[in-house]
Amino acid sequence: MKKNNQPSGALLVGSVPLEDNTAVFNLASSLMGQHLNRIPDGETGKRTNWVNWQFNVLANTPQLEPVTHSTDEYGNLPRQVKLRDGISANDI
Repeated sequence: MKKNNQPSGALLVGSVPLEDNTAVFNLASSLMGQHLNRIPDGETGKRTNWVNWQFNVLANTPQLEPVTHSTDEYGNLPRQVKLRDGISANDI
């Protein structure tokens, strides 16, 4: 923050539809570099849809299991994971 309490800079979040992180770094720095303290890698490649990618990582963790809700706006897709029976947070 500037001394006059006016915000400055920019924060980039989310996926960037570019080929790889080098392309993200180059584009972000060329367009906004003077406004950025950090540049995220853009969640490219297999992480393009990071939320789904992360869900798959969690769902394949042996101590966790997917929770399927009966209905939501996307159908009957699992959106959460929970600890399997008999597992505590300390087991992960």
